Amino acid sequence: MAVQEARKGARKQGLIAGLVAAAVLGAIGYIAGGAVETNKGRQKSVGDAKSLAVDVAKSKEQLKLIADKVEAGKNSLLKDKKFPDGLAKELSGINVDFDGTKLAGVRFSGFSQDTTSTLMEYITSVQTLNDRKTAVVGLLQRLKAPITEQLTAGQKTNIGYVVFFGRQDPSRNPFAMLAPLTKPIEAANAGAITLPAEFTATDPVTRANITAPKYTTGNLDKPSAVYVLPKSIEAACPSETAGSIAQLGSQLSRVLTDIKGETAAPGGDVVTESKPGLIDKAEKLVTNLNKVQ
Repeated sequence: MAVQEARKGARKQGLIAGLVAAAVLGAIGYIAGGAVETNKGRQKSVGDAKSLAVDVAKSKEQLKLIADKVEAGKNSLLKDKKFPDGLAKELSGINVDFDGTKLAGVRFSGFSQDTTSTLMEYITSVQTLNDRKTAVVGLLQRLKAPITEQLTAGQKTNIGYVVFFGRQDPSRNPFAMLAPLTKPIEAANAGAITLPAEFTATDPVTRANITAPKYTTGNLDKPSAVYVLPKSIEAACPSETAGSIAQLGSQLSRVLTDIKGETAAPGGDVVTESKPGLIDKAEKLVTNLNKVQ
């Protein structure tokens, strides 16, 4: 009986030991398998990060190219007073190729929170820039004819208004009247202006033609007229085309700001703060993506 009981106990202990061993081996296998799977996922994450870093670097070069083209066009428009003829075509041929499709199938397990958020922000900012660039191209195409005409005319002196003197209101107060000439006076430049002995203009109130001799000297009690400096008219009452030039210049400046950012004035400007542009964001993103392990 004692021998039989001993044998039963041995078999029971052996069975328990076998179950424990199987459980331990199973756990080890599960952990090992999970570790292999995790390692594969991390390797894919690193590979995805490297691939994204290459794409971001390419997009940064495209951003620099756009900035160079826009800056040259802005200088031509505002400094040289020439319409940037080829800018619309040049910008149409450049697209910053970095949108949400770049994230398809990407494994983010090795990405830091800062890298992920910067990546999302960069994609949104690039899309905004592409949209703004498209709007600028449309503006360039729409304003080419009127701005070119305005800038070409601006190289000459065109006198379109005169001021009439020698009149009094019902209270016998002397007053002057601004009136448009019936035929503008053109000159090659400000040093080649030849004025007629008498000006003919349209009375802005009655719409009738009025005439007065050119003022030369003496008091202003008698009817006379002097021409109005064209630049003063444009400054006081900007034409629609002049406003279009300012609008186009502003849009070009905004594209440059988006790409290059803003730098605060030395000494700490409370109003203007430093703001990184897309080029700065791209450089930071490339660095962070290459650190993914």
